[in-house]
Order: sequence, then C-alpha cells, then structure tokens
Amino acid sequence: MEQIRQARNLGNEATRLYEDLRHNFPATRSALITGCNGGEGATTLSLALAIAAHRLDDARILLIDADFAKSALSRLVGGAGAEGLRDLGENPGEFTGHLIRIDDGISVLPAGRQPMEMADLKRDGTLQALLDAALVSHDYIFWDTEAINGSANTKILMGVVPDVILATESDRTRMDHFSACLHEIASLRARVLAVLRNRAGRRAFSMGADQQ
Repeated sequence: MEQIRQARNLGNEATRLYEDLRHNFPATRSALITGCNGGEGATTLSLALAIAAHRLDDARILLIDADFAKSALSRLVGGAGAEGLRDLGENPGEFTGHLIRIDDGISVLPAGRQPMEMADLKRDGTLQALLDAALVSHDYIFWDTEAINGSANTKILMGVVPDVILATESDRTRMDHFSACLHEIASLRARVLAVLRNRAGRRAFSMGADQQ
C-alpha cells in the first residue's frame, strides 16, 4: 500500500522523533497526531511512529482512527465500514474485538460506522474508558485525528488526550497559521510534544523537556 510505503520511507525521521519523545516525555504513552490543515501527513506519521516504536522497543502499538470526516486510516487497512470506535457503546473495554492487525505488535481500531459524535463519546465516558483499557494492553496509543483547523472533534478529543504531535507541510501551512495553531492548542490546555515539518527537509524535532 502506498501510504504504508511512505510511512516506512519516513523511518529515519520517525525513529528520531520517537527517540526524542521517549527521552523527553517518558511518561507519555498516548498522543494525538494531527495537522493544522488537512492533507499534511498525519496518517502517514501515525503509521511511521508505530513502526519505529515497535522496531526499536518491540512495543505494542494501538492506532485509533479518530478522523470521522475521512477515516483514511480505516480505509488504508481495509476497515472502511467496519465496527470500531463509534460502535463501542457501553463496552469500550471490549475494543480488542474490533482491532485490525497490520503487523506484529501494531493494530488499528477503525473509526466505526455508528453515527456517533466525538462529543457524545466524551460525554458518556467512552473515550476515557477506551484509553484506560488500551493502556493496560498496549505500550503506546496514537490517535489519528482530523486537522485542527475547522475540526471540533480534535479539540474535543484533546480534553481526554492532551498530548499532541503535529504533522505540517511547509508549502501548505504558512508560519502565521502554524503559530495560530500552536496558540489554539495551548488555549485548550493541551501541549505539543513534537512537530514534523514535511517538505522542509522532513526533520522531526521534539519540543523538548524544557517545554513541559
């Protein structure tokens, strides 16, 4: 699959980023992966980080498709229309029955098919219960989300998962828009752990422990 190939091609950058996260934020095991605007590579980065973490630490990774608008990750792994996040209902602890395994140690929870909104999933405790259960069985949970610009869902999700990794594209997001995106994340009491600037040498950098 093309996107998985692209994720593997991000190997060096994803490895450096993962090593920085592991060093600077050792207690962080769950993070949102998003962009300021759509199409900046968040899904590819989610896959690349999962591959890097599993390769380096034999970590058990759960990728959650929380992009209800496009569900690109679900489609990528053949889970379009499959039950997933929006179908957990009163049994979020039973999420393992909906997982799609894409590699040893790496699984995907599809977006699901019920017409549930992110606000509903937060209000009824599904998101928090899922996170609590997933942290028992997995080493890291990466949430592939919609772009922050214009997405209420990602902002709602930050209330449960306040750690954010940004994928941005230098010819798509201007620096003033990028700065506004950082300000919005901070206003939601979330924090940016790291940024990957695509088409700018693709060098990932961690915000560092001094930014905690």
